[in-house]
Amino acid sequence: MNEQQPRNLPGYQFSSVFEKSRVTSSYKFFWFDAILDLLKESASSPKPRFLSEYDLYNRMILKARPVSQYYKLFFGSQDSLPEIIENLFPLKENGSNEVIAGFDIDSNTLLNSILDKKNAAALKKAHAKLGRYVKTAFLSPWATAGELNNYTNQNWQSHDSLPLYRIVEKNIEIHPRWYGYLMEHMGIMKAFCRWHMTEYFQTKNPFVPGIAGKLDLVQERKSLNSERQVWQRFSEEGNSLTCIYSNESLKNMTEIDIDHFIPWSFVLHNQVWNTAPVSSSINRSKSDRLPPKNSIHRFATIQFKLLKWLLAREAQYKKYLEQYSVLFHGKALVFEKQEFENALGKALNTQIEVARGMGFSDWDGVGHLTTHPTSTSPPPTKK
Repeated sequence: MNEQQPRNLPGYQFSSVFEKSRVTSSYKFFWFDAILDLLKESASSPKPRFLSEYDLYNRMILKARPVSQYYKLFFGSQDSLPEIIENLFPLKENGSNEVIAGFDIDSNTLLNSILDKKNAAALKKAHAKLGRYVKTAFLSPWATAGELNNYTNQNWQSHDSLPLYRIVEKNIEIHPRWYGYLMEHMGIMKAFCRWHMTEYFQTKNPFVPGIAGKLDLVQERKSLNSERQVWQRFSEEGNSLTCIYSNESLKNMTEIDIDHFIPWSFVLHNQVWNTAPVSSSINRSKSDRLPPKNSIHRFATIQFKLLKWLLAREAQYKKYLEQYSVLFHGKALVFEKQEFENALGKALNTQIEVARGMGFSDWDGVGHLTTHPTSTSPPPTKK
């Protein structure tokens, strides 16, 4: 049988894997994504169709980790992955951790961290929990519950429904014909999985921006160079800069950072209306936490000045003015100062409320912070 040229595969069962009636948690998405990753990586191995459950579960956990701990998405009330991840990677006392967007899933550092001896008991428990469900539930379109056990023994290669894989001890063996199809259409299969995963998380997090981007586990965080240039030109043309958190004067651009007022890990963009120049030390202290309430007025004040400055140079800065236009739902960007502060404050507070409900920590500008439960309950309903 030529595994590289699959033909006449029954597609109905596979297309129904992610049907809403069959999905009660995120497990299947991370499981299939892990299968595709490991198939690609093991292409040159002696048995490329055999994948270890141990490796698959570890890959699921590592892929789900930034979604839970960095982006703080709600996984659903029946989903145990956030709890599994928290047991393996406890957040530090200050509410932060070393998770960053776009990390290398194959990094030796990350693999060693999950395989550390101190994690042995938690990892064994995590694998047992995942193993009770996902490997057999994924096969449900191909068989009833009573037939699943037969797939470990029968001549499944000639079975009418051609199941994607069978379970062989502590491994899964991909069907030869499905192996050829998956390898040939890897990109399409990845997109199929990611589309359904995005739909699932969007349903669980209806008011959270950038869901698709937060599930793109190989994305790179874009530089703030262009936004920095806007603030630098603004300063060079006679507008003094003051840190909105410490109120200190900012004069040397080499000692200034551009801060995301609402954390990038929530908004997932660099739009200029959510940025402000701050001292580098302050920015490092704030990290990806929510701004203190008393900073909104100072932030709105400097944003109002920036918007007026941009409007006076409309031809040059149309890109940034469009960002404000989208923020204010197409409303003409002609504001009195108080009107602008009220409109911006309303938009900011709405997003901050959702982020806080997801577990993003509050930062008070000194170093003390208030943490909130992460991903154990849905984000608050928008009022």
